[in-house]
Amino acid sequence: EAIRLFELQNSNTQNRLLSYYTASVAFYRKNDLPNSEKYALKALNYYTDYIDAYCLLSSIYFIRKEYSKCIEVTGKYLGLLKSIESDPNSVLSIPYNTLQHAKLAYSRLSIIYYEQGQEKEGSQALHDAINSTEEKWEPYLAIGKHFIGQKNFKLAEKLLTEGLKNNPGNKDILYYIAEMHEKSGASDKAIIYFKNILDYHPGEVTAQYNLGLLLLKNNQFDEALKSFKSVTDKDPKHIGALFNSAIAYERIGNVSQTKEIYNNMIKIKPDNPEVLISLGSLYLNESNYIRAKECFLSTLELNNYLVEAHLGLSKVYLF
Repeated sequence: EAIRLFELQNSNTQNRLLSYYTASVAFYRKNDLPNSEKYALKALNYYTDYIDAYCLLSSIYFIRKEYSKCIEVTGKYLGLLKSIESDPNSVLSIPYNTLQHAKLAYSRLSIIYYEQGQEKEGSQALHDAINSTEEKWEPYLAIGKHFIGQKNFKLAEKLLTEGLKNNPGNKDILYYIAEMHEKSGASDKAIIYFKNILDYHPGEVTAQYNLGLLLLKNNQFDEALKSFKSVTDKDPKHIGALFNSAIAYERIGNVSQTKEIYNNMIKIKPDNPEVLISLGSLYLNESNYIRAKECFLSTLELNNYLVEAHLGLSKVYLF
């Protein structure tokens, strides 16, 4: 309604452009792309060289996968950007918001071309994106993340590893490569990249913990325990590292250490049903029915693992 009332007023072109662009951005942020497009186009009806509107339309058409339109408006945005850079006095007096978005525009074009199988054009657009920023690794990360989302892991890995050449210890890229391999089932490769993160960033608890989980999954129990210990050395109350350490000890037959960890965890967080049910099962296996019963009853009070707790209690009451 505010926009409608504004349109009824007589206002100069520059104020109207700003108002339309502001409305378009507001709708974009609400994910109302039809109205965002509508007001960006209204701005262009008033001033056909309004660069911000073309940049916003580029994002809209990219999200909607209207790639022909996206290529067209992105080309207009980049062309206007070059004109402004060559002659800054040619612009209107209104503030511009997208003069630093060349990297994003070229990255969108690169993704489109790669998706369409036009590798040469995709590589060129990527090259242009790289030349548009001082952080040469950023376009590789942005485009690589997109293809991880598309489950095109081969292309994502190629792009992300190329990005590492510009910044070998880049934590963001290393994490995305490691997590990509983990999701794709290539745990051996994921382990390598989590170790790479720790080589460059020794205090990175998240990488250390994820490495431990993968080692545990791969039945490398001693290495997993070392990794979890590195986590708990930095964060003694790290529930995940403690719990998985207990699992690793149980797998190698060190039940006493498993129980010790579980009991310590209960001191840290008494209402942990997963720990209580696991500890109760260990006591039950040892015929320590009093402690087993305590654990199972405490689990029931938390209204969790009800089937397991009732089954455990039924076994306790048999003795």
